[in-house]
Amino acid sequence: MSELNTTKNELHRLNGELHNVNNDYQKNNEELKQHNVFLQSNLTRTNENVQNLTIQVNTTQALVALLERNIVEFEKLKSNLTEKVDNFTIQVETLSNENDRLQNTTNNLRNIVSFLNETNLGFEQSLSSVSDFLGQQISGYRVERMSNLNLLYRQIVTR
Repeated sequence: MSELNTTKNELHRLNGELHNVNNDYQKNNEELKQHNVFLQSNLTRTNENVQNLTIQVNTTQALVALLERNIVEFEKLKSNLTEKVDNFTIQVETLSNENDRLQNTTNNLRNIVSFLNETNLGFEQSLSSVSDFLGQQISGYRVERMSNLNLLYRQIVTR
């Protein structure tokens, strides 16, 4: 019986240990379940983040393609504008040269007018008398020419 008691005691002890191990397993199982819920939540959030990042990558790629097209268009516009600026620069230089030439011509005309004004002072009466004299000369020559024509006509008629 003593062996039976020893075996019984051993079984009780082993049963207690088994009970303790089962309790440890249950605690570990609960911790694993909580950890699994946490990991599932993180996995869901990670999947959502991956989907959002995929959308953002696709949007970024579309924007990059649009920007590349805009850059090409802007380069064309820049080239056209550069050409127009060069043409305008040439036109401005041409107009500047023409303005300089016109300014010189204006200055020359002012000098001529100034000279004429200075040399004309006091000659107005002389110019008037010269004009009257020339007018009389022209009238006299006209009368003389008419007389000569009249004589020539008579000579032709009388022949």
